[in-house]
Amino acid sequence: MQHVFSFLFLCFCFFVTSIPVHAQTAAQQGGVPQAVSSQIISIQKSCLPSRWQTPDCLKAMGESNLIMASNYAEALQNGDHKPAADELLQHCAASTAAREQEVPAYAMTSAMTECANTMGEIAQNTGIRPDPTHFQLFIAGVLCLSQNPQCAALEKGIAAFK
Repeated sequence: MQHVFSFLFLCFCFFVTSIPVHAQTAAQQGGVPQAVSSQIISIQKSCLPSRWQTPDCLKAMGESNLIMASNYAEALQNGDHKPAADELLQHCAASTAAREQEVPAYAMTSAMTECANTMGEIAQNTGIRPDPTHFQLFIAGVLCLSQNPQCAALEKGIAAFK
């Protein structure tokens, strides 16, 4: 359990210091892939303000998680890391379940935490990382679902994306 919080804390520190600037700058420069932009907008509409535990938000996050995990798995396969791609898909599958069925917020939090930890370990072992903006959005979801006190600041960063 300590490993989970250590990893999320590192992601949180990176996220808090970079999403407002990174998302806005990337959007202004056209640097955010269209698939990620549409997921940020979907989460803006479904989860803000402070609606992270609603079925609509969980569904939007499940869809976003599927796209992020699929894109990351493809990058791993293209980098000749098929076992890592398979591991990723196995450990992130539960974080996509809310797309098709109602999932309690605590279960989504747990599934997303497992997925985040798996992505961190895979990135460390392979040197291939998920899309940084999409991953930041993902970590914001984990932290806001967990009712982290910094959620309001994270929401501001997400809301600022245009």
